[in-house]
Amino acid sequence: MTDRPELPSPNAPNYAQRVRETLMTYLGVQGDPLNRGITLRDLIENGFATLSAGWRPGGSGVPSLKPGSAVVSSEVDLTPPPTPEGFTLSAAISHVFIECSSPVYTQGHGHLRTRVYGVTHTAGTALPTFSNAIELGQFGGQVWAMPSNPATTWRLWIKWESVDGVLSAAPAGGTNGLAATTGQDVQLLLDALEGKIKEGQLWSALSERIDLIDGPASLIGSVAARLLAEATARGTAITNERTARTTADTALALDITTLTATVNNNQTSTAAAIQQEAQARATADVAEATARDTLAARVTTTEQGVASNAAAITTASAAITDEQTVRAQKDAALAQSISNLQAIVETNKGDTNTNIAAQIQEEAYARATADLAEATARNMLAARVTTNERDIGSNTSSITQLTGALQEERSARASKDEAIVQSVTRLQATVNEKSVALQQESEVRATADGKLFAQYTVKIDNNGYVTGYGLASTLANGIPKSEFAIRADRFYIASPTGPGITPVTPFIVQTTPVKINGVDVPVGVYMSDAFIRNGTITNAKIANLAVDDAKIASLSVSKLTAGSISVGTNIRSSNNVPGTSGWVIRGNGDAEFSNVTMRGSIYSSYGEIGGNVIGNDYISSPQYYEGGLIGWALKKNGDVIFNNASVRGSISSGDFKSYSWPLNSYVQGFYLGPEGFLIGDKVRNRYFQITSSGDVYAPSFRIVGGSAYFSGNLSANIISADNIISKSATSFEQVSAYPMDGHIDYMRFYMDHAGVVTLVGLCHYYYNSSGGDYYFKFSLDLDPLITFESGSYWDSGGPTNSFGLYSTYLSQGLHTIYVSAHHSGAGSYHETKFLILRSYR
Repeated sequence: MTDRPELPSPNAPNYAQRVRETLMTYLGVQGDPLNRGITLRDLIENGFATLSAGWRPGGSGVPSLKPGSAVVSSEVDLTPPPTPEGFTLSAAISHVFIECSSPVYTQGHGHLRTRVYGVTHTAGTALPTFSNAIELGQFGGQVWAMPSNPATTWRLWIKWESVDGVLSAAPAGGTNGLAATTGQDVQLLLDALEGKIKEGQLWSALSERIDLIDGPASLIGSVAARLLAEATARGTAITNERTARTTADTALALDITTLTATVNNNQTSTAAAIQQEAQARATADVAEATARDTLAARVTTTEQGVASNAAAITTASAAITDEQTVRAQKDAALAQSISNLQAIVETNKGDTNTNIAAQIQEEAYARATADLAEATARNMLAARVTTNERDIGSNTSSITQLTGALQEERSARASKDEAIVQSVTRLQATVNEKSVALQQESEVRATADGKLFAQYTVKIDNNGYVTGYGLASTLANGIPKSEFAIRADRFYIASPTGPGITPVTPFIVQTTPVKINGVDVPVGVYMSDAFIRNGTITNAKIANLAVDDAKIASLSVSKLTAGSISVGTNIRSSNNVPGTSGWVIRGNGDAEFSNVTMRGSIYSSYGEIGGNVIGNDYISSPQYYEGGLIGWALKKNGDVIFNNASVRGSISSGDFKSYSWPLNSYVQGFYLGPEGFLIGDKVRNRYFQITSSGDVYAPSFRIVGGSAYFSGNLSANIISADNIISKSATSFEQVSAYPMDGHIDYMRFYMDHAGVVTLVGLCHYYYNSSGGDYYFKFSLDLDPLITFESGSYWDSGGPTNSFGLYSTYLSQGLHTIYVSAHHSGAGSYHETKFLILRSYR
């Protein structure tokens, strides 16, 4: 006999899974069918055992069994069932729904169950075949919900099994099986995405405060830095020069302002100068205005280190030049402003040469012609770091170049057909041959035919990887349209940062697949909580669904629990074949079943059950007829007609409903069941009871454990017993026939307690006419000290009596009284009667 594996310890890490596998094997759902457990129903339905009389389903205790009758087996049909049809799969989050067509074949005496085979499959690996599959479960009907882990891809096949245990020759599912992938664990994906978002630089940047107000003086643009700059500016020397000149053909106005500050010592010379020049000139055909601003700063430091024999020379210079020009001619008007800002730092130290340059150029341009008005403003900022290092020992060289640039362009143009305003800002940084750029562009346009257009975009080009967002609005033919677009791997909406605000991310869009801490996150929209008033969903995987009202065209369920079901046409089992297998309940009230167990009431005016007839007021066997000697009948008036009856339950009538005495008076009826028999009225002390153990109870009388007890009077002609035990009085009658002289008889009796016993004796003599003497005597326990003898009598003939009375004290226990009678007359006989009276103290 094969040993079954024991259940694992409750502390085992895989305890629940191993218990489930053991139970599934025991129930016959998976594994070897020979390992399935045998139930009482299996034994009874297959004829190996029957329930003993007296046990009722739902009662307490374990039912007792007795050998069953022989089972007549039908001929086995080894014809394989057909390959299952209608095999489809649909996946939820933790289940895969397996469906097939109704198995209505007749091979092998019909359908028994469907077996499921399968194997998990990982993307990118070879597709499995049926030889790789294992049995996963069994089910009856057309639908089964197979448990599964989330985010799991299955390849599945099914076979049908007949009642005779034969499987389909080929499985349904094809070469590689049908595929189904269960849904993702949404909470796990949300946790992974939120964790990744909070690790990003963008999350931190959007969470920090703007600190220009309370920042230190070293923070550019802060209030403290601006106050320091003002205080420094006040300590410089200011020189102003203004000149005005007028000639015959020239008018000149000149304003020159020079600011100079110098600090000298032995090692460092620092100089700063600001020069501003403004000039306006008018000639016969040209009007010109020019303004120049020049700012220069220089730091020169020379250091000599004798011990290290090293020389370092650093020169830093910065210059700003601002030029503005306005010119008007007879056919054009021009306004131009150009600003150049440049800073250079050169360092020569040993074998290293580093150049750092920064430049800002700003240009503003305005022009008007006969049919065109145009204004343009450009700002360009550039920074570059070039490093040249040479390692003499290894004879290697490395050149690294980093550049950064900011360019801003603004333009406005108007013509007779359209007006356009544009603003473009570009930021770019480059290292070696890789660059990243950010562009912010705004444009509005209006045309003569009434079309309007506006667009705002922000793009980032990370070495060819372009992302960004934009907003556009158009008006064409009087119809406005707008569009907002985002191009990014991930887009999310999160709560603001502040005191008392719990960070939440209710909405996340992932446009590219990603693996986060070992979790594969697919493309999709992720929401922690959603409130939808109206939605249209093509496919959905839902772990738990609560619906107030649902309208479903086709529903496939593995288990259905409902308080009320209303159908229009019929309900049928998947294996329903009319007249052969399965069941059906039709909308017109007709029904067909193979077997029915009814625990309630059946109402029918006529019909047949197994050939038995149901009439208006009776149910009978087909052989029964009124006055006949065969068959049976149950009549409406309560009459029952049987030849023989075997009852496995109970029979009751009148006021009796169970094995208990009714409490009302004038009880009628009886109860006969496995517990015993009750009849009569116990309230009025008129009853009779027999228990299942054989005890008998009646008023003033009972038989318990084989002993009879009387609390009233018992009258009998003859009592034959080895022992008669009484707690109060016992009578004894001894009859002797001729010859009687010296005849001895005895009787035993039991004393429950020690006490006084009184013996009363009466002898009745019959003798012939010749007469004679007679007497009787008795003794207790053959003790000569406890002996009683009646007086001697003589009579000439006829019957006479002799009477005796004796009292004594006896101990508890069994005692014996011996009686003897004597006479002298021939042909005489006597009758002796004794009464034993006991008095306990």
